[in-house]
Amino acid sequence: MIKKNKTKYLLFLTFIIIFLLFGSGVHALEIKYPDLTSVGLPDLNSTSPPPSLAQYAAYIFGLLVYVAGALALISFAIGAVSLINPNIEAHNDAKDRMKGAVLGLVLTVVSFIILQTINPVFVSPNLNKLPGVAGVYLTNGSEDKPCPLESSDNSTLPAGFNRIKYVCDTTGPNILIWEFPLAGLEGGNGDLSAVKTVEKKCGEEEDISGFASFKMIPESTGVYYYLDSGCTGYASYANINSQDIIANPFYGRMQGVKIINDPTNNIEYGAILHKIIGLKNGGECSLPITQGGDSMASATCNLAGISSASAADIFKLNKVPDSSSGDGITFYSEPFGWNGAKAGFYELTAINVANDPFTPEMSDVMEFDYEHVNQPIGYQDLCENFDDCPGSIRIKGSYLVALYSGLSYCQTFTKDVENLNTEQIIAAGGTVVDYIYSIPTK
Repeated sequence: MIKKNKTKYLLFLTFIIIFLLFGSGVHALEIKYPDLTSVGLPDLNSTSPPPSLAQYAAYIFGLLVYVAGALALISFAIGAVSLINPNIEAHNDAKDRMKGAVLGLVLTVVSFIILQTINPVFVSPNLNKLPGVAGVYLTNGSEDKPCPLESSDNSTLPAGFNRIKYVCDTTGPNILIWEFPLAGLEGGNGDLSAVKTVEKKCGEEEDISGFASFKMIPESTGVYYYLDSGCTGYASYANINSQDIIANPFYGRMQGVKIINDPTNNIEYGAILHKIIGLKNGGECSLPITQGGDSMASATCNLAGISSASAADIFKLNKVPDSSSGDGITFYSEPFGWNGAKAGFYELTAINVANDPFTPEMSDVMEFDYEHVNQPIGYQDLCENFDDCPGSIRIKGSYLVALYSGLSYCQTFTKDVENLNTEQIIAAGGTVVDYIYSIPTK
């Protein structure tokens, strides 16, 4: 009997909840709720401001407590009336009903008091907006959705979500976004001049409504090529290795260079661009292009320095002034100067190389040392410095040596130069090497 009565009470309680939430076929958020503010429940009929989900939860929870109390009192009253019945079995059922009603009422009140004592939020919940999670999102201004790293057709994106929003902490890398005028990541008839590449920092947004497709990557350390001189047009990915032939579409068309460094981890890149294919060849080239000690978030655009680059020396600078790159560089007055030749020498130690690698050595002040070298005074006067007699170079470690003749003609070396007389720079420069960059690398 008791089990049947409990089932009836449960069904009755369920009916009341369903009626309150979905009564008259109207959604819970649209019906008029009983005003129970006098007993401490929130007002769900307010329109300014409208009730929050937390207020709905508090209202339903409080209402259920009051309903449970009312049902307990009703059950107790029914039990009390049933005591009049002289039937012994009915008399016992009435006592059980009254005991159960009292116990249920006590448990309801005690549970509310316990929850209120432990943490009032349990009975008066308050919903706070969750903090943003780091990532890249599509946004319409009020709502964010996950953003793909690539979209070949922006018309397939959610309607109205036409801005890319970058959420991260202050240590996050920038992102690069390539924006294409046509679907399929196309610029139109193979022309990429209409493609736009933008760099976004933490907290910034980018409007992509005027483009048909896009792709993006986190910005990393290295050397980026651009088709325009302002570094806003079509860009390459980060280049970290030297190239005998620069890949299309940048071959012969590069106009700008941007270098991204990471000073925190002592990572600094640089480049020398060559007009002639093949790094072993001499020809027109740029001076060393570097970004200095700038952080990853503040790199600026550099002009390529030559009209059309076809090859590139890409180097990672070693800024530690010790022997970690090697033992330095020695310049000789004779071919094979380190191999038994009677040659004057000019020594650049590892520390001297690392101290200021982007201040060139002028060849006419690189005076040879003839100590313990058996050469007559006449020879020593004739070959007083490296400008007079550029014979050979010993590269004792990881270094990039760039010899310049005139304003732009150069030839670069990373290994010993046994005989400079056979290298193109001597012939092209009229046996003149004007200045030398000696760059320690990793």
